[in-house]
Amino acid sequence: MPYMNGRDLFSLIGRCEGSTGCSSNSGCKGYHLCWSKVKGLSMAYVLALFLDVVKGVDAIHERGMLHTDLKPENVMLNCEDKKCFAAVIDFGLVCNMSDPDDCWISGSPGYMAPEVYLQDEEAISRPSRDVWALGTILYLLLYKQPPPYQNDRSGEHVIGYNPLNDTTIPPPENQTRTDKLVVQMLLKYELRPSVPDIIKELQDIIAVDFAAGGKAKLPPADIELAQSMAALSPTERGATQPTPACLFEQWGRDIGDLPFRREFCADKPQKAVGLFHCGPCPSFVCNPCCKCRVLRHTKVVKEYFRMQVCQ
Repeated sequence: MPYMNGRDLFSLIGRCEGSTGCSSNSGCKGYHLCWSKVKGLSMAYVLALFLDVVKGVDAIHERGMLHTDLKPENVMLNCEDKKCFAAVIDFGLVCNMSDPDDCWISGSPGYMAPEVYLQDEEAISRPSRDVWALGTILYLLLYKQPPPYQNDRSGEHVIGYNPLNDTTIPPPENQTRTDKLVVQMLLKYELRPSVPDIIKELQDIIAVDFAAGGKAKLPPADIELAQSMAALSPTERGATQPTPACLFEQWGRDIGDLPFRREFCADKPQKAVGLFHCGPCPSFVCNPCCKCRVLRHTKVVKEYFRMQVCQ
């Protein structure tokens, strides 16, 4: 992993807030932040950094995990010369999407999705949960005001939020593709775009909307810089692997196709809920059905087995 010498995304947003003309109405007209007022930055540049964040989340999801605590403070920047790249950090609250008991109420207020506050068991372990947090981060990178639910601690404003009624976002007839993307990411969970679709849309926005002659008017040098950042893969910028090894160290070695044995358990066995996980009881009285998690082919999976005490 390259040295993260550019501080975090929260600090980058602070640079805009502290820069004359980036966030104030007197020096920046319209709905959007004027990132070009900050030395070395542009809206295309910031979107290229956000694309890195989404790619990082996609890598986590491919391993069957949710981050659940995405926020600007958990995005670090690595800068070399004029180019910066973003990496997602802090995996302390990751959970296994395949285990409904693992993904529950966690995260940081201001970035937690409505389904978390509603304790919706069907939605709480879906990738769309992280999409909401990503949508909130993108909102902060685009607009002069934070989302109206940013300081909500009870969840009341989060649950009642509808991006279609948000006056900080331009009306439909004046929206850019990036505005439309924010709206989609903050809809109800079943309507949010997938992370791979968000990646494709951002790549196209950076390549087309900010291209020479495109809708966004930026100096050619700024456009070229942002597009070159967006085009580099993680390995080309110094990453040795898409997700850190420490994320899976707790699961022990990858047992591949080996038959399960109790000593392979990477976490404390618990009593399994349900009648058929361990199969029929071989005798009139049998040991309880237990469950634990192991790493198979880079994915965390559950194994069920019988033992005298689930411990």
